[in-house]
Amino acid sequence: MAEQRVTVETAFFRPDRVTAYQWFEGAPDIPRSRYSGSGMAEVYLRNSSSQPMRVARLRVNGRDITQLGKGEDIVWWRLRPNPLPANAFGELVIRFRSVPVQPVRIEVQLQDGEGITIRVPVTPPVVRLESFSVGEDGRQLFVYLEYTGGGDLPTRVRKVYLDGSDVTRRARVLSRNRWQGLCPIVLDLPQPLSTGSFHYLLIETTAGAIGLVFRARDGFFPLGSYGYVTPEEYATNDVNLYVSFSGLDKQQLDNLWNHHVKAISMVAGDGKPRADNIGHPALWAYYLADEPDVQDYYEQGLPADRRVGAKAMEMVRRDEACYRADAHALTFLTVDLTYKPANWYIYGRIADVHNTDPYALLVGWNLRQVYEVAETARLASAPTPAVITYQAMWIEPIGKPSDAKYPRMPTPEEVRIMMHYALATGAKGLISYIHCTERVGEQMFWGAKDYPEVWAVIGKTYREVKTIAPILAHAHPAEMVTSQADGLFVKALVAPEAVVLVCVNERGKSLPHRYVSQPLPASTLEILVPPWLPLRRAYLVGEGAFTSLPCRLLRGRAHLQLPEIESACVVLLTRDDSLTNRLAAAYRATPARTR
Repeated sequence: MAEQRVTVETAFFRPDRVTAYQWFEGAPDIPRSRYSGSGMAEVYLRNSSSQPMRVARLRVNGRDITQLGKGEDIVWWRLRPNPLPANAFGELVIRFRSVPVQPVRIEVQLQDGEGITIRVPVTPPVVRLESFSVGEDGRQLFVYLEYTGGGDLPTRVRKVYLDGSDVTRRARVLSRNRWQGLCPIVLDLPQPLSTGSFHYLLIETTAGAIGLVFRARDGFFPLGSYGYVTPEEYATNDVNLYVSFSGLDKQQLDNLWNHHVKAISMVAGDGKPRADNIGHPALWAYYLADEPDVQDYYEQGLPADRRVGAKAMEMVRRDEACYRADAHALTFLTVDLTYKPANWYIYGRIADVHNTDPYALLVGWNLRQVYEVAETARLASAPTPAVITYQAMWIEPIGKPSDAKYPRMPTPEEVRIMMHYALATGAKGLISYIHCTERVGEQMFWGAKDYPEVWAVIGKTYREVKTIAPILAHAHPAEMVTSQADGLFVKALVAPEAVVLVCVNERGKSLPHRYVSQPLPASTLEILVPPWLPLRRAYLVGEGAFTSLPCRLLRGRAHLQLPEIESACVVLLTRDDSLTNRLAAAYRATPARTR
C-alpha cells in the first residue's frame, strides 16, 4: 500500500468565546435573540510529497460542501494556503453557523484521488492559542496560550514545532504553571521570517496539541486614517497608514511611500489586486471589501437570520487571490455592526487583519461600548489580530435638523477616550475615520481636518502609542490590576518585558451638544506581578518620553500612584529604566514629522 502523502498533524473544534455584552440592531427584521455562539473545525495538514495539492471534494458529516451555497449551516470553508505547497503545511478550516450536535466527520478528497477522513469531537479545548505576533526584526515569535478550563491536572507545554522542526530549546515558556490563565511563550527563531510568508506552529501540551498556520508580520503597528490621498498631512500628524476605499495607483503609492506612510488599497472589481499594487513597498495590505455584513443584509431570497456570512466564501476567494498574487502584502477586512456579534465571529478569521468600526456617538452609544465591541471582535477573530477604526467624524443633514442623539463632532476628549478603549482590548492598530470632509447626497460628512483640536489629539495620542508600539505589538490582555477609584476604567496588557496599563476617566458625560469633563483625582492601583517580571518601575507614557511614577513592590504586588487624569492615559511598568531608554531612543531615531 502506498504511503499517504498528505497527513493530519492535529485537529480540533474551536468554539466561539461569546461575551456577555448586550447588543441591539437597527434593522427591524434582524433577530434580537442572544447569540449563543458557534465555532469552527480546524484541521492541520502536512504535504510530504513533491507536488502541491488541492482539495477536489470536501464532505462534512456526509454532505458535499465543495461548492457551498449561501445561508447554509456551514458558512464557509477554506484550505490555506491553497494549493497546499509541496513539503509544507496547511490549514483546513470549516466555519459553522451553529455548534454541531455530533462529532464532525470530515472527508477530504485530494486532486490526485488520495483521501483523508478526520473525526473532530465538538469538545471545548482546555488550551487555546489566542494571539501571536512576530518581532520587529522577524527573529522572535510571541505566543499567548489561554487556559479555558476543562482539566483538573496542571497543563504544561511539552514541545514546540515550527514548520515541522522541533524548536523547543529555542522557546522560553514564561509561566510554566498557568498564571492568570495565561502561558506566554517567546520563540527565538534561527532566521528571520519574511513578511507575508506562511508558517505552521504546533504546540504540544499535556492537554493536547494546538496548531496554527499564520502569515508572518513585522512589528509594524498601524496608526492610520481614512480620507483623501494627502500623505503630507498624515505624516505631520504621525499617521503611518492610509486606508483607501478604492484601489490606489502607483503614483499615489509612491507619494505615500515618500512620506513614510504605508497603504491599504482596495482590490479590483474581480477581487484581485491591481497589477501596479503588487510588490509596491508602500502596500501593507489589500482591502478585501468594506463591511460585507452590511451587504449580507440586502441578500435576496434568504430569511434574515440566514443572511450573515452570505459574502464569506467570496471573501475567502479574494484572500486567496491576494496572497497568491503578492506573497508579502497582508489582507484586510472591515466588518461593521450588522448582525452583531455573529458578524465578527463569522468573518473575523478570513483575512490576515480583522477591522471593525464602532462609531459610538454616531449610533447613539455611550463611549464604553467601543471597548465592548473591540473586546468581542478580538475574541471573535483570535488569534488573527484585530484593529479598531474609531469615530472622528459626524454626519450633518443638509437643509433639515438632525434627529441623531449626538448631532455633533466628538470632542477631543471623547476621541481620545475611544482610542484608549480600543487599546485596552489589545487592539493591534488604530484607524481614524475620517480626515477629509465631503458631501454625500443630502448629507455632509465632516472629518477631523475641519476640527483642528480633534486632529491634534489624534496626533498626540498616536505619538504616545508610537512610543511604546514595540511593546503593544506583542502584548496581550491579562486580569491583573485592581482599583478602588470611582470612575476609573483600567485594563492591563502583559508582555515579556513590560506591563501596559490603559486608563480611562469615565467621570465625564457625553451630552447631545457637548461633552462635560470632570478630572479624575490621583489614585492608587494594585497590580499582580508576573512571575517572570518584577515590576519595580512605572512611567506615564508621553510623546517619545516617560515620566516616572511612584511604584513599590509589596508581597508580589506592585502599588502604583496614578496622577490626575483628564481623559485617558497609558502607564508602562517594567523592571528598570533600560527598556524606557531603548524605547525613547527608537522613537527619536524614526523619521522626523512633527518635531
